[in-house]
Amino acid sequence: MLSEIKWVWKRPIITMIYIGLFTFAYVFTVAFFMIVSMVIIKGATEVALIVVMALLATFYYLHLLAVWTIGLVVSVIEADCYGMDAIKKARELIKGRRLRGFALISFEFCCVFYYDRKRSHGEVVVVPEMKGYSMIVAGEVV
Repeated sequence: MLSEIKWVWKRPIITMIYIGLFTFAYVFTVAFFMIVSMVIIKGATEVALIVVMALLATFYYLHLLAVWTIGLVVSVIEADCYGMDAIKKARELIKGRRLRGFALISFEFCCVFYYDRKRSHGEVVVVPEMKGYSMIVAGEVV
């Protein structure tokens, strides 16, 4: 059983290493182009260009995040698909559903941002309790 668990964890870990490397490369590339544009362009145009570049980079990162998350799920579910193969398969799976995936990730981002802002300003965040689920206190025996 332990060898089976080791094999199941090996695939997502390899996929996560790829995702981490891609994230690092993406952030480095975006930062490089933003710094270069700040050096080359001066004035009010610089600010507008930086804002547009930041928005486009954020939107594209949300798309990449959706693909990478599905790639991680693929690496867990499919036995022979992990790493770069899982990310390629995720890209194929999301190909026709880009707008829907973008909307889902954007909605999730907005919800997290909203609740984080409320909590940081000292407001009490009330999450309605769902039927069928309840919170279990640590140490409680069911």
